Amino acid sequence: AVVSTQSGHYGRGTLLTKYLKIRSRKRFLKILKYLIAALFILKFLLIGICNTSLLNPGPNSLNVCYQNVQGLIPFSQLSCQQPQLDQTKKYELNSYLALHKPDILLLN
Repeated sequence: AVVSTQSGHYGRGTLLTKYLKIRSRKRFLKILKYLIAALFILKFLLIGICNTSLLNPGPNSLNVCYQNVQGLIPFSQLSCQQPQLDQTKKYELNSYLALHKPDILLLN
């Protein structure tokens, strides 16, 4: 069976190839749409993962505590190579940390 069109006669083989071209083009466009959507999702995921300022807004939300370690050493131990820490000062520091629960403790 030969199909007749205005531009000429086409056999079954040429109609089949045209059908396959149209079908493969639709499939290609569908795959392309999914790939573009996947790239956009991946892009936003990477922004969320790599840009930590979105997850942690910064020092405004952190509670920081500073402590001078020299204040924990009694005067009699200042000349020693390995001084002992004052027990009452250690307990005071521990109770302060337990009460206020700072996020970061800086000892200098």
